[in-house]
Amino acid sequence: MSTAVPALQGNLAQAYSFSTYDTDRDSVAYSVVESQETLNPLVPCGTAIAGAVSPHFQLNPATGALLAPAGAVQQGLYAMAVRVREYRQLAGTWQLIGAVTRDIVYLAQNVANQPPIFTSLTVGIGAAQPPSQTIAVRPDQTLSLTLTAADPDAGQQLRFSSEATSIIPGLSLTTLSATQARLTWQVPASLPVGFYTATIAAFDDGCPNSAVEQTLYFRVTNQVLGTHPATDAETTAFPMPFRNQVQFKAASGNQLILIADALGRTVAQLHAGPDGRVVWQPASTLPAGFYVARGKLLARLLRAAE
Repeated sequence: MSTAVPALQGNLAQAYSFSTYDTDRDSVAYSVVESQETLNPLVPCGTAIAGAVSPHFQLNPATGALLAPAGAVQQGLYAMAVRVREYRQLAGTWQLIGAVTRDIVYLAQNVANQPPIFTSLTVGIGAAQPPSQTIAVRPDQTLSLTLTAADPDAGQQLRFSSEATSIIPGLSLTTLSATQARLTWQVPASLPVGFYTATIAAFDDGCPNSAVEQTLYFRVTNQVLGTHPATDAETTAFPMPFRNQVQFKAASGNQLILIADALGRTVAQLHAGPDGRVVWQPASTLPAGFYVARGKLLARLLRAAE
């Protein structure tokens, strides 16, 4: 749902997104594939590396979010392609419906202008929370989100944009100040329950411009939501991302917890202890990626590669 193109500058962590919106609410999975772009080697600020898979970004296979971790930038012009596969459950089994691939070309250069960063998100009049925290909402509810961003370079002004406003029904963006923007979502009453993502970008006015794109996560549910946000297992699971073991706490003790992969397939069955504590030690053959824990809670778990 975003056509923004990354421009890696400096050595700070930067976030972008390939997230999509599916009107049929089918399940989607993201993967990095070989780019078909032909790069012109005669480019400024670096050397083209034709056909190379991007060495900078880590892709979340369940949400399409991209993260370039902090570290020295390998300069040059790069091609990157992400394929989104659409799955639908038919006759009790998941069937591949179709796929789409997006190819982009981006420039990585070590320049002085640093990218902005989103520092907090506030739901309504609630307390500030991390922008990556999942937000629960009901159909036919109006949700107001205030996002705050900052720029490490003194004196720069920020502007905000979101291409999701032209795709997700009822979503709108208002700029409040040089550091704040408000996303308002009038959730349609007919919107199916499930997980949704939206993106918002912040651009500075440096030369060249730097930008960051934040992926927001929503869980549309028919459950009655409390007046105060409950502590979500996503915020208490640790370590995150994990490799050999992850621990989180269920809403109550002695309940069954199912661990599912990005396609909804159950990969493990666990039981919470009397105090609600859950420990998952997946088999070494289970690939790195995005997993969901389901029970009376829903936890989003990211397993890192070895």
